[in-house]
Amino acid sequence: MANIPTPGWFHGKPDKNAQNFLREVECYIVLSDLKNEMAKVLIFSTLLSTGSVTDIWWMKLDSTHKTMWTDVKAQFTTRWPAITIAEKTGLDYQREILVIHLKEEELGTQIMVAGVPTWAHMQFRMKLLELVNEAEKEVTAGLVYQVQENLPAVIKKLTMPGIAEWDKFLTKIKDIDTNKLREKAEGARKKQEVEKAQNAHIMRLENLQPDTVKILRLQLQHTNLGGNQTTTNPMSSTTNTMYSLAAPCIHYVQKGASPNPCQTNIRQHQPLTQEEKDLLRKNIDNIPHQLDTAAARAEYEEQLKWWFNANGHDNKVTENTPFLLRPGSTMIFSSKCF
Repeated sequence: MANIPTPGWFHGKPDKNAQNFLREVECYIVLSDLKNEMAKVLIFSTLLSTGSVTDIWWMKLDSTHKTMWTDVKAQFTTRWPAITIAEKTGLDYQREILVIHLKEEELGTQIMVAGVPTWAHMQFRMKLLELVNEAEKEVTAGLVYQVQENLPAVIKKLTMPGIAEWDKFLTKIKDIDTNKLREKAEGARKKQEVEKAQNAHIMRLENLQPDTVKILRLQLQHTNLGGNQTTTNPMSSTTNTMYSLAAPCIHYVQKGASPNPCQTNIRQHQPLTQEEKDLLRKNIDNIPHQLDTAAARAEYEEQLKWWFNANGHDNKVTENTPFLLRPGSTMIFSSKCF
C-alpha cells in the first residue's frame, strides 16, 4: 500500500478535469483493496483542498449523502459533471483522410515513430487504418478511389488499381516489396533531377534567346543574298571599326575545318557562294514560326529539346544549324521590327 501513488489535491478549478480526479480516487481505492465504505469516503474527503470550492461544497453536503461511496460519487458528478466530448462526424473523418498524403520524396525512406524506425509508406498506411477504423468503413468507403488517385506514380505501379475496399487496398500497401520500392523510387528521383536540369537549361536559353536572334539578324544583314555584286561604302573603314566594337562576333565554320578566331573577321566580310546562299535561304524557311499561345509554347519546348539533342548544348549557331524563333517572334526578312 505504501507504493501506491496518492491522488493529488482537488480544488475544483475550471481548468482541471473533475472526472479525472474521481478516477484517480477510484484507482487508489481498488489498488488499496479498501472494502469499508466509510474508509472510501474518508479518503475522498481528505483529498479536497482546504478552503477551496470543493471543501466548501463538502461541508455543506447533507450527511445522508456521506455514508456510501456510490452516493458520494453521484453527488460529486452532479456538482462537477463530465465534459461533453465533441465527437468527430463522418465529414470530419473524410477530410482528415483526404489530407493525408504520401510524398514522392518520402518513398523508400525510413522515419522514426515513437522511437521506432519504420518505412514512410507503412506509417502512411497506419494513419489511414486508424482513421478508417475510427470512422467505420461504411462512412469512408467512397474515398478509396480518391486516396489511390493521390498516390505517387511509383506506388500506383506496385499496387492493384481500382480497389474499392479499404482492407484490400491497405493490405496491398503492406505487401509492397520494400527493395523494389526503393529501387523504383530512386529511379524516379534521378529522372526528375534530369528533367529539372533540362528545364532550367531551357529557361536560361529562353532568357538569352533575344540576343541569339539579334546575332542571327546581324549575320544576315552582312550576307549578300542577291547577286554577287558588292557596293563600296566610303565610310566602310569607319563603319567596320564601329561595328566590330558594337556587334557580336559571328563565327563561320567551314566543314572539315576547326574554327580559327584570328580568321573570323576575314571570313565575315567575304560574300557567300550561291550554294551557301541557297542553303541559308532553305534553312531559314525551315525555321518553325508559331503564335504566342500555350500550345505553341509547349511545342516550342519540345523543339528546343530536339534541337539540343541533335546539335549539342555547346554548339554554335551557323547557317547549317539556325536556332529556333520564340513563339510570337517576327519571321526573318519580314521587314518588321521585333
